[in-house]
Amino acid sequence: MSLTAIDFPVTVRALPPEAASLVAEGRERADAFYLEEIDQPSAGFLAGDYELVHAALVALREGDLLSGSRFCEWGSGLGVIVGLAAQLGYDAFGIEIQEYLTDQSREWLAAKGLTATFGTGTCVPDALRERFGSGSEHGSGSGLANPAPDGYQALSIDPQSIDLFYVYPPPADEEIILDLFDALAKPGAVLLSYRGEDDVLVHRKDD
Repeated sequence: MSLTAIDFPVTVRALPPEAASLVAEGRERADAFYLEEIDQPSAGFLAGDYELVHAALVALREGDLLSGSRFCEWGSGLGVIVGLAAQLGYDAFGIEIQEYLTDQSREWLAAKGLTATFGTGTCVPDALRERFGSGSEHGSGSGLANPAPDGYQALSIDPQSIDLFYVYPPPADEEIILDLFDALAKPGAVLLSYRGEDDVLVHRKDD
């Protein structure tokens, strides 16, 4: 694995008003989503700590670690993190396997005047499907193994054009996510992972 773990302390501060409003509305939408009766897979998205992730996005945006501003969330759920990234000036993208959530995120952020692009599919590109897909050594038992379309094709972007990835992986997928990032990211790209318990990790793909 050609990754470097970066010591990246994050200081959490009160959200600015526009971010606080987005987060509050996002939490209300999540509560409503769980009550809806829809013909979709069970709601499995993980909200994470929005305040902590926002602080990390600010620190990365203001630092010198990133080579550019293109951001992509793996498993974008209802779009709150992608919306926060868009507010901060990132070129924001989200990949989500549930089409219903993709549609909801797109409509919500557009109504709020935020520019963000969502694609329905998996964060495993077709070129890596044999390595990470269903039945593979990495894919067996992993949430990555869902036979969904290539999310990058849905977004019309190359994963090697992305400067910053964000993910909140299930515990069982934490190491696999690092392997996937290593396999598809360009040199110098950064992975921000929320690991629960007020913890974020930062990894950089080596040159």
